[in-house]
Amino acid sequence: MRHIVVGTDFSADSRKAVAYAGDLAKALGARLTVVHVDEKAAFVPGSDLAKAEGRADQTHMDAAVRELTDRAVRARGLVRPGLPAEGLCDVASEEHADLVVVGGRGRECFAGVVLGSVAERILRDAPCPVLMVRKQ
Repeated sequence: MRHIVVGTDFSADSRKAVAYAGDLAKALGARLTVVHVDEKAAFVPGSDLAKAEGRADQTHMDAAVRELTDRAVRARGLVRPGLPAEGLCDVASEEHADLVVVGGRGRECFAGVVLGSVAERILRDAPCPVLMVRKQ
């Protein structure tokens, strides 16, 4: 396993998935790409709201990646507009990921149900195996 992609919406549950993916990447010597796909930005591109959210998302992403790199994980972050499941699967494909990691619950992207529509689409459409990190 050389490359892991993990999805985040910056919720506590998805932060747990990011931490787990970081531990896994470090143990395996793999690269980690942390991905946030912002659905709102896709529907109101260029608006002041989208720009403000984009800056906030990037700030959260920078903090998440810094936390990983401080733990010696080879990590980078991507923030992009789009539909969460489609965007995450696209990144996994583009990056030739060996594994996609997602949280079981979240505030936006993982709509509060382990096998909700977003998670189900990721499981169905990902170009590689998917690891679901459950809330405990």
